[in-house]
Amino acid sequence: MALDIHDKTINGNDLTNNGAATEVTTSLPFTESTSAALLASASTQYFTAPDSASLSFSTTFTLEAWIKYTTLPADGVGMAWISKRPAAAPDYQPYDTYIKNVGGEYRLYATIADSAAGTAVDGYYAVVSVTTGTWHHYAVSCDVSQASATTFVFYQDGASLGNGISWSTGNATGIYDSATELQIGVRGYTLATYINAQMDEIRLWNTVRTSTQISNNYNIELTGSESGLVAYYPLENFLGTSTVTAFFYPDANVESTSVDGSSFNNPAETTWATIHDATAGTGTDPSGASDSINIRSGPTSGKWNLIGRGFLLFDSSGLPDTATV
Repeated sequence: MALDIHDKTINGNDLTNNGAATEVTTSLPFTESTSAALLASASTQYFTAPDSASLSFSTTFTLEAWIKYTTLPADGVGMAWISKRPAAAPDYQPYDTYIKNVGGEYRLYATIADSAAGTAVDGYYAVVSVTTGTWHHYAVSCDVSQASATTFVFYQDGASLGNGISWSTGNATGIYDSATELQIGVRGYTLATYINAQMDEIRLWNTVRTSTQISNNYNIELTGSESGLVAYYPLENFLGTSTVTAFFYPDANVESTSVDGSSFNNPAETTWATIHDATAGTGTDPSGASDSINIRSGPTSGKWNLIGRGFLLFDSSGLPDTATV
């Protein structure tokens, strides 16, 4: 099965698979997961998504991902996680995260800048546990309305690691809105920063997730419709809250005929609203659960009450490629 790199929110921040990262379907991070992505640094494999308004954070965000390292970064090297780091000068980033080896100590770094010139840059890190062949969940939240010392909160495996240690205190009051694309597994296209790991359940929020929200949800799948969730990559095929929209175009001249011996006998049932119990003209499946759309039969006879000339158009763009309509 091909690796599913679609964004499961309504924002459509679908990824591009650069270097052909591959799908992994065994030894996954938690029970509900059915696949993950294997990114190999030697093959310069990474994901990108075009810049969009939903990926531009002004004051708050939370980033999350499950990571299982194939190899660890060498001393002095950082392997990228989630970033919007420009490839060229001035090289200041709206937001940037990576795990770096500093003398054998592995640090999860988070950095924000307030402008392209980097007038104010806040950067903090937290020491994390990193081993090859073991899944860990990492998260970092940011709120620039807080003082620099409390701007970030770091997490590992659902537990808070605190606000971290400062390496740059600029007291930024906003986050730079850059046109740089979203990068996952690389930062600024610097070879030394390509991640060599499996990744799963990548989530970007435009809100600060609380410690309770992170601990309660880090090891389960989401629906894609959660408040504040602007990009969601479970890297697997699932419908989530996707819907199929149908457009009904009835003929103005209803046929005077019958089906299975039952003549149409309810002229009121001539609109989308009455046939489908949805808004006249267009509508989506009102059940909120079913992924099918039906024109129903008569409530008492079980036969079609009305036969008319018309056709239905289905918009299935919100569904994964493997869905059948």
